[in-house]
Amino acid sequence: MAPPAPIAGLPVHPLLLLPTRYTVLGAIPASRLLSTLLPLLLQMVDSPWLVDHNGGFKAAKARTAPPKDAPDKAGNKQALEALTARLDTLQHILYAHDHRALLLVFQAMDAAGKDGTIKHVMSGVNPAGVSVTSFKQPGPVELAHDFLWRIHMALPPSGRIGIFNRSHYEDVLVTRVHPEMLAEQGLPHGPTLDGRPASDKFWTRRLRDIAHFERYLTHQNIHVIKFFLNVSKEEQRQRLLARVPVDDQFGVHRIVKRADGVALSPAIVNTNLAVGE
Repeated sequence: MAPPAPIAGLPVHPLLLLPTRYTVLGAIPASRLLSTLLPLLLQMVDSPWLVDHNGGFKAAKARTAPPKDAPDKAGNKQALEALTARLDTLQHILYAHDHRALLLVFQAMDAAGKDGTIKHVMSGVNPAGVSVTSFKQPGPVELAHDFLWRIHMALPPSGRIGIFNRSHYEDVLVTRVHPEMLAEQGLPHGPTLDGRPASDKFWTRRLRDIAHFERYLTHQNIHVIKFFLNVSKEEQRQRLLARVPVDDQFGVHRIVKRADGVALSPAIVNTNLAVGE
């Protein structure tokens, strides 16, 4: 039997779902099951959207629209149906194997469609095996701990899928735009109460801590796949304006400034959301 064709845009780690003991198919020896599923699980992904893990990815230079030869809406709907059926099968194997977990991290510009993507792509999995956590700006409880504390608390256990709607990257995005949130912590090289901004060294250390943290998760059998949904400023502007009531002129003015990058640009500089090792 020929290996199934890769599904474009779905990064699959070759060691993600290898069953070793029991499966939902019954007490089938792992060797027999592997001979059937290995071609599926070890296939390489051929996708123009896969980011090389070399530190060179910049959101400002990334494509914001699909190529001209990309499938239309009907083609994407058909591909989504096949994808959700496949995800259902792989989720059962992940749960039965019970040695690994999957963490999907979604970051995006405002109005890029994180909620809709999560809702539609994950519609084929059993919700009992999935947890979705949304991270916003850290509150008093989070600020009383290290910045990765709340991330640790939301990690999926073995056999489960965790989805982060925004993530630990908020601590180098929101807090960079609003450094006053961190001023009371008195962190080395961080922002201070007298208005001194955090140094470049502070943000470089945080980004390095995030990279080390994600590598640590991989070593603990938590496979991390990160998605950055990118839209153009003009598309973002149109989507944001569509949310504002017609008679809310102040809201229109505020969103136009927001889409111009007044708040977004400083947050994205030097933030690498590449797919991890």
